[in-house]
Amino acid sequence: VALELKDEVNKNITEEMTKVTFDSLNDVKTGFADAADGSKQLKDGIDSAKDGSQKLSDGVSQINSKVPALTN
Repeated sequence: VALELKDEVNKNITEEMTKVTFDSLNDVKTGFADAADGSKQLKDGIDSAKDGSQKLSDGVSQINSKVPALTN
């Protein structure tokens, strides 16, 4: 009887460890997917900031080219 109880306990422990391990792997998978999404958002934001800075630079250049006309 003790041997059967020990076997049953070991079986239950193994099943629970397997379940927890797979649940943890699913969490890791979800975390990697979230990180990939965040990385794409950062790239998109950096691209947008780059475009905005170029537009700002172009605008400043236009203003600078008009300053001499204003002083005459």
